[in-house]
Amino acid sequence: MTMGKAASTSAERRILGKKSELTEGSRSIPAPLAQPPNPSCPKCGSTKTWKDGLRYNSTGITKPIQRFLCRQCGFRFSQSFTELKEKVNVGRQSREGFDSVKKFPKVGVGCGNGALEEFLNELPFQRSEDIASHNGTVVAKTINGFRDYNSLRRVCASEGEAKNLTTVEPQIKNAAGATPTTQADAKGAIISFAFWLKKNGYAETTIHTATNNLSILVRKGADLFEPERVKDIVALQSWTDATKLNVVSTYTLFLAFLGRTWQQPEYKPVSKLPFIPTESELDSLISGSGKKTSCFLQLLKETGARSGEIDKLEWIDVDFEHQTVRITPEKGSLPRIFKLSAKCVGMLNSLPRTSKKVFGDRSVNNQRTILERTRKVLARKLNNPRLLNIHLHTFRHWFGTMLYHKTKDVLYVKEKLGHRNINSTLIYIQLSEAIFQEENSSYCCKVAQTIEEAMRLCEEGWEEWSEFNGCKIYRKRK
Repeated sequence: MTMGKAASTSAERRILGKKSELTEGSRSIPAPLAQPPNPSCPKCGSTKTWKDGLRYNSTGITKPIQRFLCRQCGFRFSQSFTELKEKVNVGRQSREGFDSVKKFPKVGVGCGNGALEEFLNELPFQRSEDIASHNGTVVAKTINGFRDYNSLRRVCASEGEAKNLTTVEPQIKNAAGATPTTQADAKGAIISFAFWLKKNGYAETTIHTATNNLSILVRKGADLFEPERVKDIVALQSWTDATKLNVVSTYTLFLAFLGRTWQQPEYKPVSKLPFIPTESELDSLISGSGKKTSCFLQLLKETGARSGEIDKLEWIDVDFEHQTVRITPEKGSLPRIFKLSAKCVGMLNSLPRTSKKVFGDRSVNNQRTILERTRKVLARKLNNPRLLNIHLHTFRHWFGTMLYHKTKDVLYVKEKLGHRNINSTLIYIQLSEAIFQEENSSYCCKVAQTIEEAMRLCEEGWEEWSEFNGCKIYRKRK
């Protein structure tokens, strides 16, 4: 009995769906309200109108005003939400008023008996200038005015031929001041410049740095084809003189690619001594990294090689039997070979050999990004902000400083670091003396009475200091 009643109720709902509401017991089920149709065009009377967004009036009306666009003639008009109740058709013989109780006479548009004027006064449209014609728009006119339409205005290209907008459309500029055309041209020029660098034998890291510098200039609003504009942008930045010199040198190379020259601004960077961490800080950073990154950093520490040289390392360069590694040089330096510790050899053995290169397809930029993330976490955990100053090249500075401290031979350090100019190596003398100045007064001394003893002391890193009673005195820092 209950199931039959429920089934009949569902059938009644399906059949009587057009009624305003259905009653089931004491509960009323309202039918969904139908959305009011879009008003017809006040000019041509077409019912093919689109909603064309909302307009918020500043004359005290809190509710937004719906705007419409006629698909037939392209006329744009507005109507308030509160006054939109029923379909309006002004251009045809028949019209329906907004008030369903009040009846308006069905008269022609061109009749002069006053009925049309009375009807128009009741509409939300009021007579005023056309909102589409800029010459007639005034502040005092309401947006819902009934228009004296300007037949010469054009909102769409339905009548005749579309007008040429290229002569009147203003040039759009972004926040940096460069036009989209300039940005597109600059992007294409940067890509061509990168290919030009590759053809001329520049390293991948150099190409990446150069393209990054040019992209930064474009984002800052510089026009790469106007050298004076580039000068202005570089001068206004809060960069260090070293960074500005780097960017200017890149742009000079870019102008050489374009076959142009410029008067390069002069920036003289201040010479600064590099940051040298302690060995325990390097070890904590190595142990806190992942397996592949920690092996990468351990190689940097034991060889003092450049990060790009370690990145290009292949399995064939590693001799596990003799625990050595061959370094293929970059930047015109000489090839080198280093003895590895048992710890580093074990870390290399733990890496998967799925590629010809030891570290696979991971680039130096990836290693740099991973190091920055790791040191940030470790600096917070260990409460040691000094870790934030450690970069990939910091391992090379530490290696050169420690190597000179042990050997006191600047030529030997130059050879191991692969420097082309000895002036690059002399900085480690100052670093070593500054770091180990407390130990400078503590020496171990030995006396060599024969040539064999003197040769053995020299091989062990002792330096000749003085001579007494025919014997050579050698010393070495503790």
